[in-house]
Amino acid sequence: MSRMIYGYAKITRVHRVIDGDTLIASLDNKIRNPKRPDTAFLRIVTHQISVRLSGIDAPELNDTDQRQAELANLAKAALEQAVKEGERFELQRIQRDKYFRLNAILMIDDVCINEWLLDCGLAKRYGNLFAVKPRSVFIPSEVDPPDQPDD
Repeated sequence: MSRMIYGYAKITRVHRVIDGDTLIASLDNKIRNPKRPDTAFLRIVTHQISVRLSGIDAPELNDTDQRQAELANLAKAALEQAVKEGERFELQRIQRDKYFRLNAILMIDDVCINEWLLDCGLAKRYGNLFAVKPRSVFIPSEVDPPDQPDD
């Protein structure tokens, strides 16, 4: 069974980053239909709502494996820095999950953060990440991607 894709919405404020793939944000109270962006498509609960980045899975902060816990902290720091440096925030291809969170692609200043976290090695693919690619290179200034293991 496929879930309905609602459209896109602008983020008015990011309240906090929970971990490398989840944040708490407020939206502009409308999800827009991509076919008619000038009209509100659906009104949803939009104040301090949990948003999970779709198609990726970052390591858990409380992982018992020390390397995974370190990667989790790097992923969270990278997302925090991207949010801090960003100016324009948008959610695309919004869906609801079983926990009532929004699952979405996070665009910051026209960069797909979901793909960026994958490219930096801070998250793994999880499920289906829609074919949205970054339109520019964005690397937060204070966070270095983790070293890749030698094969």
